[in-house]
Amino acid sequence: HGAREWLAEAAENTLAAITSTVHGVQVDRSGAAAVALDALDHGRYLEIRGAGGVGKSGVLKDLAQRIGVESRIVVVAPHRVPGGGWTALKAQLGCDATARELLTDLAGDGGGILFVDGLDRFDDPGQRATVVDLLRSAAQVRGFLVVATTRLDFD
Repeated sequence: HGAREWLAEAAENTLAAITSTVHGVQVDRSGAAAVALDALDHGRYLEIRGAGGVGKSGVLKDLAQRIGVESRIVVVAPHRVPGGGWTALKAQLGCDATARELLTDLAGDGGGILFVDGLDRFDDPGQRATVVDLLRSAAQVRGFLVVATTRLDFD
C-alpha cells in the first residue's frame, strides 16, 4: 500500500511540474492526447517524438491524467527518479517486491502504464539505470503499457 501511495504522489508531482501554458495561455492538447490514446489500443509502447518545445510533455501529461483516472500510472522524468536502478527505487518505496511483481500488482487494478518524460534527457547514469529497470520490467508484464517522450534525434 505504501509503495502504491508513493508512486501515485510521485506521478502527481511529476505531472504538476509539466506546464500546460505558453505565455500564460492554456494550450489545448486534447486532440493529440486522443490520438495517442487511440494508438495505445494497437500496441504496448508509444513514443511521442518531436523537436524541443513543441509540447510532447504536455501531451504526455494530458494522456497520463486521463488514464490515471482508471488505471495505475507510474511517471518518471529526469531529476525526479532516484539513481541506482530498481534497488534504489524500491528502497525509497519501502517495498520488498521485485519491479516485475510491483508492476504486475499495479496492472491488476485495471491496467498500468509507465510514462517516461524526456527519455533522451536522462544524463545521470544512475537515473538511466532506474528507468531501464522499469522499462525492462514493464516489458515482462502482460498488459503493462509504456508511453515515452523524446526528441527527434534520439535513437
